[in-house]
Parts: sequence; C-alpha cells; structure tokens
Amino acid sequence: MKEAQRVDFLDGLRGIAALQVVGLHYCTAFLPAIGLLHSIQTSDKSDPWVIHAPAFFVIDGYASVYVFFLISGAALTYSYSSQPYAIGVGLGRRLVRLGLPMAASILLAAFLFWLFAGAHVVAGEMTGSVSWLAIIGPHNIGLWSVLKEVTFYSLLTGYTGPQTTLWPAYLLTAWHVPSTATSFNAPLWTLHFEFYGSLLVLILVAIRSLAGRVFHLAVCFLLLAFLGTHPLSLFVIGHLIAPLLMSPRWHALTRRGPVQIAGIAAFICGVAVSSHSGWHWLANLSSAYTTHVGLPGVLDLFHTQSLLEAMLLFSGVIMVAPAQRALNSQLARWFGRISFSLYLTHFSILLTFTSAVLVDLGGTLIAKVLTVILGVGFSLIVAALFEKGVDRPAIYLSRRIGRLTVKPATQMTRNIAPISVMDRG
Repeated sequence: MKEAQRVDFLDGLRGIAALQVVGLHYCTAFLPAIGLLHSIQTSDKSDPWVIHAPAFFVIDGYASVYVFFLISGAALTYSYSSQPYAIGVGLGRRLVRLGLPMAASILLAAFLFWLFAGAHVVAGEMTGSVSWLAIIGPHNIGLWSVLKEVTFYSLLTGYTGPQTTLWPAYLLTAWHVPSTATSFNAPLWTLHFEFYGSLLVLILVAIRSLAGRVFHLAVCFLLLAFLGTHPLSLFVIGHLIAPLLMSPRWHALTRRGPVQIAGIAAFICGVAVSSHSGWHWLANLSSAYTTHVGLPGVLDLFHTQSLLEAMLLFSGVIMVAPAQRALNSQLARWFGRISFSLYLTHFSILLTFTSAVLVDLGGTLIAKVLTVILGVGFSLIVAALFEKGVDRPAIYLSRRIGRLTVKPATQMTRNIAPISVMDRG
C-alpha cells in the first residue's frame, strides 16, 4: 500500500463526522427535545429512547467536533513536518487556509439572512425550537458587523460563552465580542480552536526537530497533564498518534484479530458513551483537574463526556483495518472532500433557506420530512460548489505560500504531500 493511502481514511472519517454535525443541527431545529439533550436544557424524560440510548450516536455532532480536532492534530503534523522550522510561514498558511473559507461563509450567511429575513424565527415557533432555532442569528446585517466578524471575531477571539473561546471573559467583554447565538455562522467557534490548536501543533513539530524525540515527548506529556480534558489536548494527542498511523508495522497490526477486537471494543464503548446516561461520574473524574486549573474554554461535564466519546471512537477506527477501508471508499472520501465546506455553509442554510421552505410548506410531519430532504440536499450542492470555488483555491494559495520558502532540510512525509486530508481541516 502506498504511503498516502495509510491515512486517507481520515478524510472519510472527517466526512462522516461532518454529516453527524449536520444531523444534530437539523434534529435540534425540527426535534428540539432530542437535539437539545443537555440536562440543563431538557428534562430527563424528554425522548429517553434516543437521548439516553446509543441511537443518539447517529447524530452526535457534539463528539464529532472533537473528532475534527484529533484528525487535525495528526494531519497537520504531516503537513508541518516538511518545513519544521518555518513557524511564520506555517502561521501564514493557516490564516489563508482557514481565513478565506471562513470569510466566504460569513458573506454567504449575511446574504442568506438578508434574503430570508426572519424565516428561522417563524420556523422555530412552528417546530417548538423556540430556545434555539428561533433565537439564533445576527441582530444586525450591516457591513461593519460583517467586517468585524470576518477580521476579528470567529477565528481570532471565538465567541462569548462557555466552551467557545480560549480568551478570558473580561477580555471578550472589553472587546465587545458577541455570543455564538448572535453570530452570522455559529459553528465558526470551532475554527477559533482549530486555529490555535494548529499553532500548537506547529510549535510541537518545531520542538521535535530542534530538540529531539525525548524532549519533545516530555513537552507533549507535560502539556497533556496540564490541559487534561481541555479541547487543545486533542491536537496534542493527534500529533502524537501521527507517526503511528504512518507506520507499516502499525498498519500490519490493525489486520490482526486481537488489535481489531480491542478497536471494536473501544468503538462500542464510544457509542455507549453517546447515550449520555450514567457516565457523568467518569466525565467528572476526567475533568476534575482541568476544572481546578480553570483554563478558558474548559469543558463542562457534558462536553467532557463528548470528548471522551470522540477519543474512544477515534481509537476504534485507527485499530480496525476494515473500518479504515470503508472510510477510504470513494463515497466516504467525497464527503470528506466537501466536509469543511459543508460544515461552514450548512448552518446558515438551515436558518434561512430551509426555514423558509418549512414556513411555506407548513408544520405537518410530511412537510418537515420534505423540508429536511430539500434542506440537506441543497446544503450538499452548495458545499460541493463552495469546495470547488472557495475551499480548493484556499488550499492552493496556502501551498503556494509554503513553496515560497527554502526547501526543507528534513521531510518526514516526503511521499504523502498530496494527501487531501492534510488540507481539509
């Protein structure tokens, strides 16, 4: 098997995770008692057959976000290893890679909110999603609001609210940073973590090349001990796993029975954790130290459980060769190719076009089913066009910036430069 093919399955995994996020958002809009399963937001008696059962795994976009971070930690390690000391260039590449699609998605969202003004409010009242669908969206669609979100909010500062920023609350107040509920594209808070997590990986790659393996591992494990279950720890874990995924020996092990059984067990445990029932003691144990440290962006018990689920699911996939082959299929990788674009555009489509369709069709069950089909279908079309017209050029420009520098002295991944998964996060 070629070197590139060993990690191509990460693209498929990213695609499946993106579909779970879309499923969660649509479920929250049309079946809010299930989508808003947080114990603070809904009663324990609300749809327990889904909320407190492994069936919720199908739409568990909460955990999928953390799967994205694990994938990025590994993929970015491969990308940065070709130029381990080019920190400034790596920063510039990441700003272009994330910033251009982010800006385009905000402009698209502003246009859609202007075109379908108020549609999500009426749709939220029809579906009962009055605490989510009906209240999300920008209060002002002016040029200044758009510019501030493109140039300052989202990528650099995140948004006001728990688990949506790495900056202290007093700075967000001083900077007048809005909450995710009033942003143009609420899921963009994850790009804030993605940006700073990628810088962390960039620094770790430089440390490994400069100071050697032992010192590098010591730094990584000290970081993990300090971060605990903080989302940034997932980038460190993905970074540490990256060489393993490229190892021929590991690839051979994933074909053996005992390793596959362990992987299947980890995956089943991950699905079980998605039931959101009876696992709080474990989440409390794993997040105790992080909560004590009090870092900005620290996860509460609910999100810590989702982080644990993501780690178990990811572990299961990387230990089972048949699962990797399935994720390496043409369809799975197509979803992986458009996953970033789908993630960036589906939310504003849901709050505008899809909501307007529901308002026109009415609030019957048949109308809801038809609306979901039309909304998801339209989102996939837009994502495919966005990938071709925005995401792909951003990747090209990012690579061009990398080629402006001198040739690297060492190349950990000489044969895997074309891997698409490197540039999808």
